[in-house]
Amino acid sequence: MSESDEQKSKLVNHEYMLYDPPSNPETENALDQLRGIITKDAAYSNLRVHSVRKDYSLELLVQFYNEQMIPHFPLEDERDSLEDWIYCLDPEQVALYDDEAKQGPLMDILLLVCSCNPESEGKESSISPIILAGVAFEYYQKAECGLISYVTVNPSFRRRGIMKQLHPLAIQALKFLHIHCHYTRNGCIPDNEIRAIFAETNTIEA
Repeated sequence: MSESDEQKSKLVNHEYMLYDPPSNPETENALDQLRGIITKDAAYSNLRVHSVRKDYSLELLVQFYNEQMIPHFPLEDERDSLEDWIYCLDPEQVALYDDEAKQGPLMDILLLVCSCNPESEGKESSISPIILAGVAFEYYQKAECGLISYVTVNPSFRRRGIMKQLHPLAIQALKFLHIHCHYTRNGCIPDNEIRAIFAETNTIEA
């Protein structure tokens, strides 16, 4: 079996009919690498990867947008609007898509989230989850290509190797979307792998 066939078999064996990046074995391996770095501080626990597409949470989406997207992408013309993201990710909005919209790009955001232990800060009640990092990406069904559109890390957690672990999970998720979309439409896995994965970049001068 070639490396390509082996990778494809690995993807297929992981219930390719469903799209569930947090349950992938690669996700747990990445979290194992990060737990020793992030949760060794008693103030933080329950490190996890959250797929906004799989488990839609308006609260987490808004928190991520306000805390990381706006500060990291202050120019509005370089930042997708929150309304566009809600349109792409809210199941109630997606259910209203017409036939043309159903053939459009599929979006997801993988968030690395942890909890803060109130006892460590002398607090009695829980506080909002802490979003350490996020990767937003899109899968273009007609072109069978993926796009990494935004990559952000909470400034307090930089230089800890977070994106080194999270970025490959986004790549893997795009491959799953490719297989999942083809299976949903045709009832079988695709003969070809995702054709390409691109990334948006910018210059320092921009």
